[in-house]
Amino acid sequence: MSGYVRSSDFEIEFEGEKIKGKLKQLSLPDLLLMEGNDVADDNAAARVLSGIVPQYVTDFVGPTANDGSAVPLEEMCSTAYFLEVTMDIGRKLLKNSRPPRGPSSQSASS
Repeated sequence: MSGYVRSSDFEIEFEGEKIKGKLKQLSLPDLLLMEGNDVADDNAAARVLSGIVPQYVTDFVGPTANDGSAVPLEEMCSTAYFLEVTMDIGRKLLKNSRPPRGPSSQSASS
């Protein structure tokens, strides 16, 4: 049996609130886009992530605005205020979408 997991839970603390949900596996084109040379700086990465992250997060429980209303995932990912949260989720997506490396994982040629 492979180590493939279709979704995984995540939790991030931001300004005393827990932001959580489930991450689906990235498609190969989105993985390549996220790791491409054209996302070498934070500005370019933020543009890419604002379009990609919402496609891969389910069961989202996000932050609340100062008026007590919930901030939807799409708003959070496209608002500069939440840049670090969106970047954290993007890093988790990348990590969770790759097979583990190391002595316990077998190569494709085995």
